[in-house]
Amino acid sequence: MTTKKFVLPVLAASVFAFGAQAATAQDMNSQHEYTYLGLEAQSVDFDGANSSSDEYGALNLSAGIRADRHLGFELGYFVTEEKSNPANTVDFYAHGVTADVIGYLPLTDDDKFELFGNVGAAFTMYELDTAAGDETESDLNIRFGGGAQYHINNDWSARARFTHTESSQSGVDDYQTVSVGVAYKF
Repeated sequence: MTTKKFVLPVLAASVFAFGAQAATAQDMNSQHEYTYLGLEAQSVDFDGANSSSDEYGALNLSAGIRADRHLGFELGYFVTEEKSNPANTVDFYAHGVTADVIGYLPLTDDDKFELFGNVGAAFTMYELDTAAGDETESDLNIRFGGGAQYHINNDWSARARFTHTESSQSGVDDYQTVSVGVAYKF
C-alpha cells in the first residue's frame, strides 16, 4: 500500500499550488469570482463484490474556481478508509481524482444560501490486498450530484452534497458519496 503514502501528499501539494496560482489571477473586486480550497468528510457506499463492507469513511480535498454567480469548476482528491473482510481475506480501499463543472442557484437575495448541481468525471483506483498479493484496478467514469452551500462570512462556506459515480471496474458497479465540509475562499 505504498502508493497511498506517495500519491496523497503529491496530489495535495498540487491542489494547493493550483489554488494559489488561480487566486493571484482572479479579480478580487467581484464577490462572485473567487477560488477556494475545501475539505469534506465523506461516507462512501460501494455497490459490488470487492468491497468488504458497503460504507467507508473518506476525506476529500478540493480546489475550485467560481467563475461567476452560476458557474464553477472543481478538482478533488479523495481517499477512503481501508477495511478487511475476513470471509474472503480481502482488504479494500479506494482513492481517486475528480473534476466537476458546478452550476449554482442562489436562493437568497444576499447569495448566502444556494443549491448546486455537479457533473464531471472520477478517476478511481481500487486497491485490493488479497492472499494472492496486492492488486490495483482503476476506471474513469462519469459522476453527477447536487447539494447546498451556506456562506458563513466572506471567507468560509459550509456545504453538504450527494454524488453518484458510475464504475466499470469488475468488482464495483457504482458508488454514492454523502459529504459535509467547509471551503475557504481566496
